[in-house]
Amino acid sequence: MKKQKYSITLDGDPGVSGLISGFTQLESLAFSCGDELMINAHDLDPIAVFVDLHLGGRSRGLELLPQIRACWPVAAVLVVTSDQDPELVGHALAAGANDFLRKPIVREELLARLKARLIEMGLRHSGDFLDAGLGRFNVRRRFLEGPGGTIYLSPLQSELLRLLLESGGTLVPKESVKREIWGKLAVTDNALDRRLSELRRILKDSGTEMQLVTEYGKGISLQSRVASRSAVRLRTA
Repeated sequence: MKKQKYSITLDGDPGVSGLISGFTQLESLAFSCGDELMINAHDLDPIAVFVDLHLGGRSRGLELLPQIRACWPVAAVLVVTSDQDPELVGHALAAGANDFLRKPIVREELLARLKARLIEMGLRHSGDFLDAGLGRFNVRRRFLEGPGGTIYLSPLQSELLRLLLESGGTLVPKESVKREIWGKLAVTDNALDRRLSELRRILKDSGTEMQLVTEYGKGISLQSRVASRSAVRLRTA
């Protein structure tokens, strides 16, 4: 087993692995087939895994994400795709990815997203905190600290907040949220909306700068109120 830090790239284009290695200055082990990766998984211990959603043939990166997350629960898993479908990205995040990169890959974006996700996964593994905009959320102990005080969340509320925080402001489709939180249990939109209302109240009471944003027919995201106000000022300037 390798002792030095390295990443894994699962992509039909072998050049992507070399590109990621050059940008990150980390060795990147290249795989073009999901089956080959899974066969060798027990011998590997990467700090990050980059997964293309469209591998060609019958293999799909999206379907492999739950297995990849189960194999390497501490690794940062980043989707790499040229697909512009926001729902596909949302499904990937719900299936276990931490973040995503659009092709063609931009070095600065890759380094920034990888660094953020490595820090996040390190904190999550140690049972510490995720940043929540003027507040912080303890994943293991399920409490949110903010200027307004400390609020303890139920397991379901905690999972919902974790999912949205880890989505990094990306829109997550409602169906993806239901699948991630409730699994195969049938859940109505009304039931989900009630949980979202609870979470909105928790965010407000804790005094964080985070707010839930729902786009009708598309999905849900967690955004900073500061960023939202800045965007409004820019649009009206």
